[in-house]
Amino acid sequence: MTMSGRMLVVDDDRFQRMIISRIAAGMGFDVSQAESVEAIPGALALSSPEIVILDLSLGKHDGIEALHALTGLDEPPAVIVMSGQDDRVRDVVRRYVRSLGLRDLGELQKPVNIGRLRELLAALPRRHETARDRGRGLEINAIELIEALRRGDIQPAYQPKVNIETGALIGVEALARWGRPGSAFISPGIFCPMIDLAGLTLDLTQAMLFAACRDAATWRRDHRHISVAVNVSPAAVADERFFELVTDSLAESGLEAGALTLELLETASVAENHSSIASTLTRLRIRGVGLSVDDFGTGFSSLASLHTLPFGEMKIDASFVGACDRDRYAWSIVKASLAMAREFDMVPIAEGIETEQIRDRLTEAGCEFGQGFLYSPAVEARDIARMLGPRVRAIA
Repeated sequence: MTMSGRMLVVDDDRFQRMIISRIAAGMGFDVSQAESVEAIPGALALSSPEIVILDLSLGKHDGIEALHALTGLDEPPAVIVMSGQDDRVRDVVRRYVRSLGLRDLGELQKPVNIGRLRELLAALPRRHETARDRGRGLEINAIELIEALRRGDIQPAYQPKVNIETGALIGVEALARWGRPGSAFISPGIFCPMIDLAGLTLDLTQAMLFAACRDAATWRRDHRHISVAVNVSPAAVADERFFELVTDSLAESGLEAGALTLELLETASVAENHSSIASTLTRLRIRGVGLSVDDFGTGFSSLASLHTLPFGEMKIDASFVGACDRDRYAWSIVKASLAMAREFDMVPIAEGIETEQIRDRLTEAGCEFGQGFLYSPAVEARDIARMLGPRVRAIA
């Protein structure tokens, strides 16, 4: 059998640890074990596991302490939470796993049901691809990033925003994509952090704005209802050149201000330059540019930003939308976000719609618009043009 991946089972119950390890090994996993938090570093050094099955009760220690040990690794493993605690505890820990940047692969209730264990392991990816695997062989430096921006190698791809119930295309979100000459596309998860470190955030924003406005202006010649959204960081907005950058992008492309929406990322950092950010965004809003708070629900600062910044749209974070059909707490957050959007006279947009079940729940809750793989991944500008058929063109 082809090896499914390296696994570490962390449990102070020897019998349970043995059962899980034998079943996982029989299904093709390369399994190692640790009976305590103290034993985890040694086990990690020996096996570099891609998946960890973690019991939350570990004698005098607990699984939260173990999670902190996992986050210090160059390539943190994915995690399956295991516990005899109630559903609420397991749900909270799984959300904590995701907040630490670890991949959540599910949960097991103790004592472990062998049938459920086999079912969960069978559903896991045959090989967990890590960021190191994706980035292997890539050597990117600031000079190459500058050249890529100068040549126009970093361009937007567009994920459709749709009417959830009908699937009708109402607009798009521009997402940065880098087609490196002689190789496949480079993930934005790899190059975007490097952009920030190299001090090129405003340069990337400029490239995305000019290209997105140009493409949207082209589509709107025949499809007046189409709009485009571009992600911007507080660091870019705080730059004194940002206001003119947006207005120049609109003027050069001929795009109406009302057809452009700026999605503000990382609202937690707005407080650092709140006065200048609020001033710039308000001036743009007065001129008709749309403003959206992105990834709403992921931080307390989002609430403060609704009160102080002139947003007209709320993007409900995909981590909640994508789990709302199986996690009642995620669903509660989605419903609360929808209610808050209505209270603030904002248009809610659900991100991360991947299944018909999620679509149906959102429709029942009164969420009209969204985006996600159920409808389309991010595609090239010419693909958006092809999507704009007669049915969509009639919506004007």
